[in-house]
Amino acid sequence: MNTSKNIQLVQNNYTAFGKGDMDTFFDNLSDAFVWESLYPETVPYGGVYEGKQQVGAMLQSMGSSLDIRMFSPEEFFVNQNKVVVIGQETATVKNTGKIYHQRWVHIWEVDNNNQLTRITSYNDTDAIKEAFLK
Repeated sequence: MNTSKNIQLVQNNYTAFGKGDMDTFFDNLSDAFVWESLYPETVPYGGVYEGKQQVGAMLQSMGSSLDIRMFSPEEFFVNQNKVVVIGQETATVKNTGKIYHQRWVHIWEVDNNNQLTRITSYNDTDAIKEAFLK
């Protein structure tokens, strides 16, 4: 397994997402892709999403809930088929008008076909929970 290719794949996916190039973003995901978002119950897009259709619906929910002001993947680490990314974001929750800033960790998994198979998103749940409370 080429670990530098794994980091490049994950970096390319963040770039595609940031540019709104969702075709490229979804092309990099396996058909059985799983997105696990670890958020408190007050956050409407927390949970486990399986397959591109569910992931797309979750991302739409996220987009309708947030105005993302800054999103920055900053550090990338790889171990075999896993890529760990440390980053941060600042966003406004649309229905409360509250701004939050958080640091996060994403763990991506890559299969032997150079497809992303999973992301687990670890978040600063206290910061986000407060921003979603009215």
